[in-house]
Amino acid sequence: MNSTQSCAFFMFKILWGLEKFIVDCMKYFYFLLLAILPVFVKAQATRYDVAADMPVINTYIPMSPEEIYLRARASVLYERQMEERFEQYSQIAYDELRRNHIDSFVNYALAALDCGYYNSNLYYNIGVAYSIMGQRRKAKKYLKKAVKEGHSSAPHALKAVKEKNQLSRLWFAY
Repeated sequence: MNSTQSCAFFMFKILWGLEKFIVDCMKYFYFLLLAILPVFVKAQATRYDVAADMPVINTYIPMSPEEIYLRARASVLYERQMEERFEQYSQIAYDELRRNHIDSFVNYALAALDCGYYNSNLYYNIGVAYSIMGQRRKAKKYLKKAVKEGHSSAPHALKAVKEKNQLSRLWFAY
């Protein structure tokens, strides 16, 4: 190998190394370009792509003392009205029971219970009425409620209904 050839070979190796170096640098440059550059570049956005800055407005309006009073008064009147309805329906129910109209008694008694008030005697009598009408499941349901509320005769009536005995009018408590 002569000096010209060795010089050319040497230059070739240098250029080959330089080319390899440039290719490696280009790889890193593309990596930097694709991976890091988007972090620094803000995408074009229109005004519709960004949430609007809305001020926080407090819409809470406290009740005035007059409004508080009116609401409390309405609540008391409603409760009083429901209690009066309970008494009225209960009275009608027991009048129907005295006339031996058991179906009407049950209807008025249930209407009285829908008023939100109750007493153990009403639960007990509804249970007895259902037993007389042959509806044992409903009879047990209302007799259990009467037992829970502390009616003294309800446990005996419940036991009789569970033993499949039909109750008579003598079981009613007026």
